[in-house]
Amino acid sequence: MSSISTSPIQHPPPLLSLTAPVLPFGHFINNTIHQPTGGEAYIYPRHVELPDGTVIATCNIIGQTGLAYFPILESKDGGANWQHISNVTDQVNGWGLVAHPSLTQLTEDIGDFKAATILATGLSWSTDNTTGATKFDLYASQDRARSWNYFDLGAIPSTLQGPTGNILLRPTRSTPRSESRPPDFLGNPPPPIDEWILIHEKAIGGNSSEFGVAYPVYYVMAKSPLEFGKSVGRPIVVNGTRPLNSAPYVVWSPEGGPNGTIIVSDSAHPSVFTNSFGGAFDRWQEHDTPAGTAHSRPLQLLKKHPDNLLIYGAETWDGFHNPTKRPFSVTSVSLHETLKKPAKEQKI
Repeated sequence: MSSISTSPIQHPPPLLSLTAPVLPFGHFINNTIHQPTGGEAYIYPRHVELPDGTVIATCNIIGQTGLAYFPILESKDGGANWQHISNVTDQVNGWGLVAHPSLTQLTEDIGDFKAATILATGLSWSTDNTTGATKFDLYASQDRARSWNYFDLGAIPSTLQGPTGNILLRPTRSTPRSESRPPDFLGNPPPPIDEWILIHEKAIGGNSSEFGVAYPVYYVMAKSPLEFGKSVGRPIVVNGTRPLNSAPYVVWSPEGGPNGTIIVSDSAHPSVFTNSFGGAFDRWQEHDTPAGTAHSRPLQLLKKHPDNLLIYGAETWDGFHNPTKRPFSVTSVSLHETLKKPAKEQKI
């Protein structure tokens, strides 16, 4: 796994404690989804929401006994209560599933998969120093994530001594070219903007970028996901001085004006970054949240409760290397209230 800059997230503050009851479809802070034991570390949380509002979530576990796997957890009440329902395990390689999980549900029949199939992907790699083989494996569930079957990707080759980059998984017929190691993109273009949005980090290294961070976050907008490579990426910088850093995630809400609001999270800040001006380069804002920092921290807007912005938590990159027993958690905040509050000035 490639390293990232740790300078902005060294010595992260302790997670805030819950101060109010966790109510179904309510707002709450750092509600535990799954608690690590022993020397485990949870990192890289991911999720998918089913049509009935059920949320399926997973993460990458490091340091567990035996082969690595992705735990699958379910919430039927907006993240207030969670049940462990299955594990996605390596069924073919004997190496385990060790990094970069991703989840999606198909909205239509595609190939051998029927609509409503849940797909899970992840990286499996060998610890054999001779080969260093890595594979991108795909698993499918026909029973709402209770069981999983391996699907042979056929023409997609294994990688020997190659990168172990992030996986993009969206229910679309075309896969955009990612421009960096951990990208994310909106699965559909927001109607007011009518452009697809890809967000990614740009590996500079050594805090040597123009903005003083090693992995500045860029966004790309295009009329088609096949045209991302033809568009010029632009860095996200607030007030010309405050950049994002590493492993971003993006969602969009119709809240915030005629263009709606693009909402971005990174690995270095507890806040979220927003743009309510159609992605205009100089109109990014920062807003505080009570959530903690986490590596590749995903966001979610509940479809039936669109004011509920869910922010998933786990270890920081530092904590991944030196586990602090941070749980896999979720914070739920009011998007409307969050957009009303600008972030307090903080040093990078």
